[in-house]
Amino acid sequence: MEEIELRPIDDILRDMRKLCAQTSSRSDDDIKEQLQKDYHIIRRMTLSVACITAGEDSIHAMIDSVKDIADEIVVVNCNKESFASKVDSSNKVKNYFREWTDDFAAARNFCYSKCTSDYIIWLDSDDVVPPESAALIRAALDKPGPKTANKLCFFSLPVVSTIEGEADGQSYIQARISPNYPFVEWVGKIHETHIDSLVMAGMTNVEAPNIPIYHTGYDNREEMMDRIKTRNVPMLLKEKDTPLKYYHLAQSALCLGDWIGASMNLNLLEEKFGETLEEDFAEEVKNCQARCHLALKRFDEAREIFEKSKRSDALYYLAILKLEDGDLPGAEELFNQFLNSKQETSHWGTAYQQLRYFSYLQLIDINILPVKKIQDRARAEFPVEPKWRKQDKINEMLQSLNDNMLKMTYSDICNL
Repeated sequence: MEEIELRPIDDILRDMRKLCAQTSSRSDDDIKEQLQKDYHIIRRMTLSVACITAGEDSIHAMIDSVKDIADEIVVVNCNKESFASKVDSSNKVKNYFREWTDDFAAARNFCYSKCTSDYIIWLDSDDVVPPESAALIRAALDKPGPKTANKLCFFSLPVVSTIEGEADGQSYIQARISPNYPFVEWVGKIHETHIDSLVMAGMTNVEAPNIPIYHTGYDNREEMMDRIKTRNVPMLLKEKDTPLKYYHLAQSALCLGDWIGASMNLNLLEEKFGETLEEDFAEEVKNCQARCHLALKRFDEAREIFEKSKRSDALYYLAILKLEDGDLPGAEELFNQFLNSKQETSHWGTAYQQLRYFSYLQLIDINILPVKKIQDRARAEFPVEPKWRKQDKINEMLQSLNDNMLKMTYSDICNL
């Protein structure tokens, strides 16, 4: 994040005195107080960490990761049995209990109501802020750049999933840091969001792709799948009909490997709300639908959507379709365009897609690239040393290739 040079307030006062030729009748303290009101960048911004928890042990790692940059850490425990034992109150940690009502937004709004700092960063109990990101967060608040100086801003950060403590190559952008104003409101019983209230207030969204947060909640895939089936889907089904309800139901189905279920929910979304969707969201829905078509081997339907898409990751899927057609030069050209294109969101996802692409090439022709080059080229795009959780399975398949396996399709790769 680009920074501007900040000067001590006393230096600014001295220059003001010179410019005004000592004609001002106001005292230095009076002018300093006015400057602090008019230009919040002059004083240090305070930061609250807002976290809701069900008493998970992972909360200790989260607190340790932010204790040096936070002015207060507000923890709302929705599990009465673990309320007294999980986190001890300290000069920074403030504990509150709130009965769980099957409503994540209500819990977050309660948590925000207890925060007293200038800015709030929300974290889940299974999030960790790495030291480099912690330093950059503090710098972003203390030394605003040209995009943020004297503006009302919220910050969107990449949230990187981890497996066994190491980044696994998949991430998404979320609005995580915002001013502590009473009009900020969370909505949605699950997959809750507060971004609408931030945008409606006229705040500027500042994306900070160099400040990742690690999310450890997917370390155990079996537990994650169980949460989706037993908690997320039932809560979504109780939500009122909105585009996000069907979108999140589709995403849950994708996580569970249910491509048909995902496609059905996306169809319902478009039937009910297609004409009212904002352009970017409509594009995302169509791209999700195209990925379903691709996995279900509906290649013509997938190609039609991706060829019309404005998103850079459509180039990646068009490259896969070229591989399906046996057009290796065409696939390579499209894939290189994808790598050279500007990624609007996740730089971490590029490496993950790159690994799958090269693995797919390997399944088509064992002589195209050796396994080590697959790993090296994928890792070259990845800013954090990953642990390729799928690589062992890919290696096993590559080592046992035969004529039948050479016919594997993209949908087979998806099921690795």
